[in-house]
Amino acid sequence: MNGMDIDIWMSFLRVFAVLLALAPAIYFTTRWYAGRQLTGRSVTIRETIPLGTGRALYVIEWEGNQYFLAFTNQTIQLLDTRPVPDEEERH
Repeated sequence: MNGMDIDIWMSFLRVFAVLLALAPAIYFTTRWYAGRQLTGRSVTIRETIPLGTGRALYVIEWEGNQYFLAFTNQTIQLLDTRPVPDEEERH
């Protein structure tokens, strides 16, 4: 191997070492940030039923009520609303 080949391999090893050192920091930072984004939310998605490309049904809880929603690429439609059932009514 000549000097240029060694320089290329050393550069590759340096890049690999930096990426290897940064990977855990990036992983834990993104997990920490995602956890902070989800805390304190009052809306909970209880169920999702995909109906094909760009269409789905959702059951969402918010402020003591459940909302049954239909989503398409163009619209969101409220299908039904009812109070959140007690824990014993869910089973």
